[in-house]
Amino acid sequence: MLDNFRTPICLAKSPEEKDIIKKCSKTTKKIFLSIMSLSQSTGLVLLVIPFLTSETREIPLPFKSYQPYEMSSATNFWITYALQIFAAIYGVLLNVSMDTMVYGFIIMATGQFEINCYRLENSTCSMRDCIEHHVLIQDIVYKIQHFFIYVVVPLFLFSLVTLCTSIFQMSQKQVASFEFLSLTMYLACMLCQVFLYCWFGNELELKSNAVANAIYCSAWTDFTRREKRNISFIMLSAKSAYVSICKTDVFQSETGEMDVLPLNFRTLWLCGIWYEENEKLTVSRIAYRFLVVCLVFYFTFTLSAVVFVENSDVSELTEAIFLAVTYITLCLKIVNFAFRRGEMIKILDDFRHPYCKAEDSEESEILAGYSNQARKMYIYLMAFVMSDVAYFWSTFAFKVSKNIMDLPYHTYQFYNVSSKAILFSTAALQATSVLYSVFINISFDTMTAGLLILTTGQLELNALRLSKLAEHNVDSMNGYIAHNVLINGTVDKIETFIMTVVIPFLFFSLLSICASVFQLSEYSVFSLEFLGLFSFAICILLQVLVYCWFGNELMLKSEAVTDAIYRSDWTMLSPQNRKSLQVMMICNKDGRTVSFGGQCSLTLETFVWVRIC
Repeated sequence: MLDNFRTPICLAKSPEEKDIIKKCSKTTKKIFLSIMSLSQSTGLVLLVIPFLTSETREIPLPFKSYQPYEMSSATNFWITYALQIFAAIYGVLLNVSMDTMVYGFIIMATGQFEINCYRLENSTCSMRDCIEHHVLIQDIVYKIQHFFIYVVVPLFLFSLVTLCTSIFQMSQKQVASFEFLSLTMYLACMLCQVFLYCWFGNELELKSNAVANAIYCSAWTDFTRREKRNISFIMLSAKSAYVSICKTDVFQSETGEMDVLPLNFRTLWLCGIWYEENEKLTVSRIAYRFLVVCLVFYFTFTLSAVVFVENSDVSELTEAIFLAVTYITLCLKIVNFAFRRGEMIKILDDFRHPYCKAEDSEESEILAGYSNQARKMYIYLMAFVMSDVAYFWSTFAFKVSKNIMDLPYHTYQFYNVSSKAILFSTAALQATSVLYSVFINISFDTMTAGLLILTTGQLELNALRLSKLAEHNVDSMNGYIAHNVLINGTVDKIETFIMTVVIPFLFFSLLSICASVFQLSEYSVFSLEFLGLFSFAICILLQVLVYCWFGNELMLKSEAVTDAIYRSDWTMLSPQNRKSLQVMMICNKDGRTVSFGGQCSLTLETFVWVRIC
C-alpha cells in the first residue's frame, strides 16, 4: 500500500494537487493528535481515580486484574501499579496509532480520488493516465479493505459490548463523581473510534461517486467517440462506489460421480437419501432408504406430539417446541430434496461444464482454495454438532448413574416406558434417529452453503479471466460472457431449489432460539442442562450464519466482476467488445443475492435481524 501511494501517478503534478495532498495529510495529523490527547487523558484519569475515590487506606489498582502473587505488600502494590501505568501508556500509543493508520489510509485514498477528479475535470493528464490512476486507487482501496477488515469487525463487535457495559456502569455511579467522569471519557473514546471509521468510510464512498460527476463537468462533448466510450466505463465503475465491507469447490474425478461437494453427497448416499443419476436402486437400497426416512419422521412426530397431547407446563412445552421445530425443518428438507432431485442434478451438471473447469495453475489454486473451504466448513460444523449430541447423551448417562430414569429427549410414546428394558430400547431408537438426523441435516445445510461457495468460486474465476482480457486474447471474451451467463443461471436454480426450505428454516430457527433462550433462564448457569441448551442454541445460530455469510460472499463476488472488467485492458478493445463488457458490468454491478421474491435475502443483514430478534 505504501509503495502504491509513492508511485509517480499518485504524486502531485501541480500546485492544486499539492494542496489536496497537503490538506489530507493535515487532516490525518489533526485526527492523530486529537485522538491521542483524548485517549491519554482518559488513561491518566483512570490511573489516578483510585487515589481520589478510595475511602480506606487500602488503595485498589486502577485496572482490576488477576495477579499470581500477594498484593497486601506495599512493594508489590507499587510495582504492579507501575506495570499497569506502562502497559496503559504503551497500549494507548499502539492502539491509537493503528486506528488512526486506518483512518489515514482511507483519507489518503480519498485524496487520490479528489486528484483524479481534478485531472479528469481539467484535462491535465491524458485519458489513459487518468484511467490507470483510477484503477490504481481501486487496488489501494481493496488492499486497505483486505488488510484491516478482519480487525475492524471484532472492533465493532467488542465496541458494542463495551458501550453497553459502560452505560450500565454509568447508571450505577453518581453524576458528579470521578468514576462517572472516567466512564464518560472512556465511552467518548470508544464512540470516537467507531464514528471516525464510519465517517471516513462514507467519505471514501462519496469521493468515488464524485469521479463520475467530475467527468460530467469536464468538456466531454469535445471528446472523440472513442474517448467518450472510455469515460463511460470510468463513470460506470465510479458509480459502484468503493466501500470497505465486512464482508466451490469442484473435486475433479474421472467417473464424474460425487465430484461436486463429495463429503455432503457421500454422507447422504450412506444415509440412503441420495443416489447418483445413473445408479440403479436395488430392493434392499429402497428398503434402507424407506427405513431411515420413517425413523426420522417418527422421531419428529413423537417430539411434536408432546406439544399437542400432553398437558405440560410452560417450561416443558417450550423445551418440546424448540426441539420439535428443528426436526420439522429437517423433514421439510428431506421432502424438498426427494421431490426435486432432478433440479439438483441440473445444478451439479452446471458445475461440471467446461467453462467451470480450471485452465491453468492459478485457476486450479482458486478452485482448490474454495474446495478446502467447503470441506473444512462441513467437518467443523459436523464435529461441533456431534459434540453437542454427545453431551446430551453424556447427560443421560449421568442421570442413569443417579437412578434418574428419563429419556434423553422428551417425546410422546404410545407405550409405557417405566420398564428399564423398554426405556433403554426407546433411548437406543432415539440415539439412532438423532445420529441419522444430524448427518442428514448438516449435509443439507453445508450443501446449501457449499453450492453458494461453488458459485462464489466460479465468479472469482470469471473475474480473474476478465481482468486479464486484452487485445491479444479478445477471442476468448465470448466464452467469458457465456461463463458469466451460466453462473447467473446456476444462481437462479440454486435460489429456486433452496428458498422453499430456507424460509421455514429461518422462521423455525427464530422460534428455536427464542424457546431455548427462555429455557436457559430456567436453569443454573453452571448446570449440565444449561450447557446443553446453550450449545444447541449456538448450533442453530451457526447454521443461520453459514447460510447468510456465504450468501453475502456471493453478492460481493458478483460485484467484483464489474471491478475486474474495469481493471482489464478494455481501452484497447473495439467499440463492439466494449459494449458487450458494459452490459456485463451493468448486470453485475448490484451483486447477485439469493432471496425469496426479494425478501429474506441470504445476507449478513438477515443474520443480524435473526440474532436481534
